[in-house]
Amino acid sequence: MIPSPPPSPTGNENVDRVLEAARQLFCEVGFRASIDKVAERAGVARQTVYNHFESKADLFRAVMQRVCADLHASLQARDGSLREQLVDFSVKFRAHILTPESVNAHRMIVSEAPRFPDLSLDFLENGPTRTRRQLADLLKHEMDAGRLLAADPLEAAEMLIETVVGFDHTRLLFGGDPPDASKEQGKVERIVDVFLRAYALPPTS
Repeated sequence: MIPSPPPSPTGNENVDRVLEAARQLFCEVGFRASIDKVAERAGVARQTVYNHFESKADLFRAVMQRVCADLHASLQARDGSLREQLVDFSVKFRAHILTPESVNAHRMIVSEAPRFPDLSLDFLENGPTRTRRQLADLLKHEMDAGRLLAADPLEAAEMLIETVVGFDHTRLLFGGDPPDASKEQGKVERIVDVFLRAYALPPTS
């Protein structure tokens, strides 16, 4: 249960309440979540939601952008070595993708994509596509600097993303057990090391 809100919240606090309520409801019931239900769960008036978001589609886009914000910020920071950056991204990506809420949201979006194609494409653009593009930008930066083998950065980004989530995500989609949290760091480091070997510069003669 979400605690009862204090009386008459204003400004960004309202926006935060609405976005969190919408995130929960989109994960629970998919795109069928109504603005009325979002307002009820957020503890605000229906009109308050529309004061900040013109439509449910706009609200969904805002939720996706907020959910992905930390992940995207980690790709923009470029602190530390490339290996450290990729390990940091991969740990955060798995923590983001392999949660029960994210898995449930994935099921909902896929099942309802035929009914809500525009919203599904919004999710694709603001989530997976944006993540791939930002990771590709990081890899291209390294390729252009001569620290990685010159190749298609989008293909390289896809390869790393697919390897990072791999069968663990498939298993969770079908109700399997989550990965062992105590082994996450080691698994991610092995994946990144294999990836970096694949795109390492050839030895000079």
